[in-house]
Amino acid sequence: MVEGARKLYSQFNIQAIVRWPCDSSFEALLNQVAIQKRPWDSQEAVKNVNEWGEVIMTYPTAPVINSNLKIRIDPERRRTAEGFVIQTQGGEVIADYMAFCCPGEDVRANDELFIGTRSYKVLLVDELFDREKLHHLEIRMTRIDNL
Repeated sequence: MVEGARKLYSQFNIQAIVRWPCDSSFEALLNQVAIQKRPWDSQEAVKNVNEWGEVIMTYPTAPVINSNLKIRIDPERRRTAEGFVIQTQGGEVIADYMAFCCPGEDVRANDELFIGTRSYKVLLVDELFDREKLHHLEIRMTRIDNL
């Protein structure tokens, strides 16, 4: 374990995520497949954090949550000189990429997505609704394999 690590207990833990059907015309736009891994234990609602407040892995090897996640990844449109800035406990993180996926997928912050030879860390998940139901998820993330 990393020196100076401690445990944070979350008061919110969703055991069952309600699944919505994906619109077929939207699903046709999802042209990539990702492998999703979760490096911390979501069932116990415990996350290990280091001295800077960053979430570190609970497991020695992150388990695969979904091996066939339909997704589309696009470069993030620039909001500042660097990119889309997200405030975290450890400071500011710049989101370089935005991904889109069907509603009801269990994608959370700090998940890792692997597409081909590239790996990404999920920073923020937004739910976008149409008039009556959840339409899709927008995921802001940063690339971690080229750090």
